Amino acid sequence: MLLVGALALAGGLLAWLSLGGTAPPAPPGLDDEPRAEQPANASEHPAIELAAVDGTGFEDFVAADELERSEVLIDVDPVARLVLQVWDRKRGEVAAEADVFVLEGFDGPELDDPFGPHWCELARLRGRRYKATTEGRVELPRLGGRALVAAELPGAVGFRVLNAHHGEREEITLRPDESVTVRVVDGDGRPVANVPVGIQQRLVERVDTKRAYREFEEAKARVDLVRAQLKSQPARAAELGRRLASFERRYAEAQKTVVRIKQNAVGKGKADGAKVGARQSGKPQAAAPLVDTRYDVRARRRTDEQGYAVFRHFQFYRFRQAKWWPRNHRDRFDAVLMIPLVEPVRQPFRGRPMPEEAIVLQMPPTGVVALRTIDRDGRPFTHPVRGDLRIHDGRNPAWTRLMLRKEQDEREVVFEHVGLGVQLFADCRLDDDDFRWRSPVFRGPERAGERKTVDLVVAPDAAMLYGRVLDQGGTPLGSRELTFLINSARGRLEGEEVVLDDEGRFHLPYHVRGQHAPPFRLQLRHEQHAQVPGLARTLAALPSEGVTDLGDLQVGLLQQVAFGRVVDDLGEPVTGAHVQLQRERRVGRNGDQLRFQDEAFTDAHSDENGDFWLFGDVEAARYRLRVRADGYFPEETPNINAVTGSEIRLTRRARLVGTVLLPDWIQGRRVRVRLESQQDPEQSHDGRIHDTRGKHYVYFDWVRPGIYNLSLRIHEFPEPFLRIDNLEVRAGDRDPHPRLRDLDLGQHLFRFEVFAVDEAGQRLNPKSPLLARITSLDGSSRFVGFSWRGGRVEIVNSQPSLEVSPFAPGFRARAGVLAAGRSEIRFLRVPPIALHAPGVRAIVGGTNVWIGLQLIGAPDVASLDGRTGGRARQFRRMTSSYGRLGADERADVSPLMDGRYRVTAYIGDKGRGGLVEVPMGEVDVRVVAGGPRVTLAVQAEPQALHRAMQDLAQRQAAAAANPGGK
Repeated sequence: MLLVGALALAGGLLAWLSLGGTAPPAPPGLDDEPRAEQPANASEHPAIELAAVDGTGFEDFVAADELERSEVLIDVDPVARLVLQVWDRKRGEVAAEADVFVLEGFDGPELDDPFGPHWCELARLRGRRYKATTEGRVELPRLGGRALVAAELPGAVGFRVLNAHHGEREEITLRPDESVTVRVVDGDGRPVANVPVGIQQRLVERVDTKRAYREFEEAKARVDLVRAQLKSQPARAAELGRRLASFERRYAEAQKTVVRIKQNAVGKGKADGAKVGARQSGKPQAAAPLVDTRYDVRARRRTDEQGYAVFRHFQFYRFRQAKWWPRNHRDRFDAVLMIPLVEPVRQPFRGRPMPEEAIVLQMPPTGVVALRTIDRDGRPFTHPVRGDLRIHDGRNPAWTRLMLRKEQDEREVVFEHVGLGVQLFADCRLDDDDFRWRSPVFRGPERAGERKTVDLVVAPDAAMLYGRVLDQGGTPLGSRELTFLINSARGRLEGEEVVLDDEGRFHLPYHVRGQHAPPFRLQLRHEQHAQVPGLARTLAALPSEGVTDLGDLQVGLLQQVAFGRVVDDLGEPVTGAHVQLQRERRVGRNGDQLRFQDEAFTDAHSDENGDFWLFGDVEAARYRLRVRADGYFPEETPNINAVTGSEIRLTRRARLVGTVLLPDWIQGRRVRVRLESQQDPEQSHDGRIHDTRGKHYVYFDWVRPGIYNLSLRIHEFPEPFLRIDNLEVRAGDRDPHPRLRDLDLGQHLFRFEVFAVDEAGQRLNPKSPLLARITSLDGSSRFVGFSWRGGRVEIVNSQPSLEVSPFAPGFRARAGVLAAGRSEIRFLRVPPIALHAPGVRAIVGGTNVWIGLQLIGAPDVASLDGRTGGRARQFRRMTSSYGRLGADERADVSPLMDGRYRVTAYIGDKGRGGLVEVPMGEVDVRVVAGGPRVTLAVQAEPQALHRAMQDLAQRQAAAAANPGGK
């Protein structure tokens, strides 16, 4: 089981090499063999396992700007495996000897390819194959991450995606395998290859009539408003005309929906009349619901050389229909050509039963559109561009759109099949999603087979740097990947990995936004060698638009800014440690804060000897190194030293693990665990009991070496029931701690089951929490609230006895001390109290009046966490009770307990000006179960009532004059 934790503060100082010490070796030269690329799995996110509050999330105990996240694995049982049960079409029917395919850790581009095969095909083609037993079971190694899992028998296939949080046992149910074949031919019946074809399903949605009427009224109001603006502001005719056209389209659509609603209502009335006669004949009928339908593209394929596109495993693409869908809308699909056409070419078919023959689509006459990519000055833009061709003034459903990507060094984005005589535009973007734009409208091809070439200005609203990069000998660096970085004093403005074209040219688009200001610094890096060729240049200005030609840029060797060795706390080299250069920069809205930020692209990984080198560009500023590695706490140096180098010592992470024995009547998530450092309070952490594969653990990952105290408590109580002091944690500890083996928590906990019953012994569910008194180590005591569920409360305490105070409106019960085990609390019913307020109605007339009682000196209920805090608020609400004053000037109330109460009258209406409060003194409440009904006289001063009525009249008048105000 993977448990996501929050990360520890990276602290500590470096041990610098003295001038007389042994310095790390100098880096190899450019003529030496390139260094082996370091492993890509070097951790950048060490973690400390912290507590989950009621299983819903993790508590953060470190500063937000120092937090990093990762996943950690409880691997105390390394031989655990995953058992996969395969069912044949129906749960309970085993798929004997089914083939199972498991593809682990797959996150390749095929997962995002809309024209790729279904994921189960990827698992079958690339995954590891297993054979199920005669009972349909397969035992797999424990999966460490995301996995595609497919199973099959002849004519049946099943599929699942499992992630790192899978259980010990998972299931797959096979479903009958289905396929749909579509063939595309031209007007002469010849096959057409490489045509995008889609399968659409008709989906049904109920019409929300209230929302439809609201949208209709809103659209009508917008149209009326813009028409009025057109009359009063003729100078804005062009702008307002476009807005009016848009609003009128929305209004027309909303009007159509409202007409359908009204027609359906008439039809329903007729249907209801028909139902009366039908009921008399014993055949009741229901009116059809008003629905909207839409088509959703479920799968995409391209035709082969014979014009065929095969949609395998169609059962996975079928959207599960709701039972209420009208029959005529069920299992309705279309095969459609996914190209820009004024009129779609589609062929409907039923999804049950599946068509046996190929569905034929005839390709109409089309042409080709080529978008030639250039910059604002007309130079070819040779980097990748994505284009989505659309019909102008069309609704552009999914079948009309197809995103294409121009690859590096290509000059055009080519759409091979485009309808004739249509106005088009293109939505485009770069691989860097920050740069999106829309082309001007242009006319497409007019004749069959015509190739229409249109110039597409790339990112016209962005500024660009343009130039050519030469190596040290003056030869263009053709088709090489370089990193480009633009910094201002505030930090990174733009940074990209850019592939040069075959003649070494590049375009680098950028936006100047926010607090960035000159001077700017441009840095190029060529990461092909241990020593880094590149250049750094100051740009006095950076235009916010247009193309800036930098000419030829000749790279040299960037200076070495830092080198050193990374070792662990034992002095052993750390391989694959990530070393990042950081610079202190001014941040914040006014630049009044200083903070270290990563210098983009200026990082390295340590080699097998722990050695590293950093090359780049440094200016007059403070720099430091931040070093991270799998299994180690991150460290930062106070500065950098390019002369003597640095030995950076990383502390191995420790893992504190203990096994716990829990009584079967308590869940592990109710136990809170705290690990307190004796040396550094910042290294104290909160956790919980973890349930993993049927075992229970105390578990803290990413613990620094030191001496700790461990305490355990029930989450309802602040005091621990078990404490273990002076636990020594050493660097690199991984195994269960010898002092934390099989902690039997049942020896320290006592269970109380409390039931509420009435006078007749029948189960009762009080509305007010049960209060239990807890005593702290300092001798102070306080109440904690526990909610009744079905007339039962379960409390786990560290003491064998428990003092409780039960309350419920309309009942009385005795407080007492309970022994561990099962107990009953008897609630005796008492009548409501009558509050008599003579003379009030004579002044307020028929105005609404509520009389409330607020308990004075109510018990203080502790709020320890989210759950107990909710119970404390619930109890405080219950200490107030209210009754409406009737015509007989009496109000019935049911106070929670006996005691002294403050009486208040509330006059008016919340929705019309609010309520006005009038104090009515205090009363003592004493009631006896089975005794007579208690009547208490209360009175407000007549002058106060008159003032309240005047205040109420003013509020109501103001509310009526401003109905939408607050």
